[in-house]
Amino acid sequence: MRTYVYEGLNEEGMVIRGLVEAETRNLALQTLRNYHLYIRNIREQSKLAFVLNKLRGVGQGSLAIFTRELSAMIKAGLPLVRSLEVLSRKGENKRLEDVVLLVREYIKVGDSLYQAIFRFPDVFDAVYRSMIRAGEVAGELGGILDRLATFLEKDYNLRRKVRAAMTYPVLVFCFCIAISVSLVVFIFPKFIDMFQGLGVDMPWPTRL
Repeated sequence: MRTYVYEGLNEEGMVIRGLVEAETRNLALQTLRNYHLYIRNIREQSKLAFVLNKLRGVGQGSLAIFTRELSAMIKAGLPLVRSLEVLSRKGENKRLEDVVLLVREYIKVGDSLYQAIFRFPDVFDAVYRSMIRAGEVAGELGGILDRLATFLEKDYNLRRKVRAAMTYPVLVFCFCIAISVSLVVFIFPKFIDMFQGLGVDMPWPTRL
């Protein structure tokens, strides 16, 4: 399966940009035409861009913001596909933006939200996927997204506090390493030359 980057116009004349997966370029065009899009440009995503997107990752903070905003839109009655389309244009995290575009495409062809995000375990972990599935089964997707966003926000804040608490010890450790290296490289050689110049046998602790 290949990923294609496209740009086109919808029935209202709005410019739509996104990603679509297909075996060939013609199949990608056929899929997009089923969405009533007039395609102005389509190209296969380069391998370098694909690898960079995989490596770029999605931070906990970006995922929490996305989940909170999606929850608000669903609760306000906005259709899921439209909500994902709006959130994919924020540009805060390129990897998340690309994933949201693909999720939107999968939902358009009949997948549920759970089925769509299940394809991206590197972005949505098992807990996230399980809660989305529970929300869809219970018909409470907006409420589940709200709880999930709260959980992600608390987890993100906790991680920030841990990182902040670890900053000082790490800096002290790095400073000690730098001092040790300076002693070995600059100070010890001078003492060695001085002891050797005395012309006497040094006791074993000194030699050590």
